[in-house]
Amino acid sequence: MPEHTRLIERLSLIAICLGYFMVNACRQVGGTLSVAVLGSLLSQRATFIPGMHVALAIAGGAFLLGFLLTLLFVHRGPTQSSGQTA
Repeated sequence: MPEHTRLIERLSLIAICLGYFMVNACRQVGGTLSVAVLGSLLSQRATFIPGMHVALAIAGGAFLLGFLLTLLFVHRGPTQSSGQTA
């Protein structure tokens, strides 16, 4: 059984709702800030195309950084064989 499933089973309904609220709020704030930052980069450039190149390069770099951090810090637990049952 995955670890997050075990943790969720131990939580109360209020704690689950608060956790969902926090994750959703962080996702919305991050999306809003990223649109604002990339939009400001586009507006500061003399023309649209060079600004778009800079904004996309920054977004791509952020994606690659997140990918590398995920590879470094997210560890998989032991996997079950397809023939075993829980």
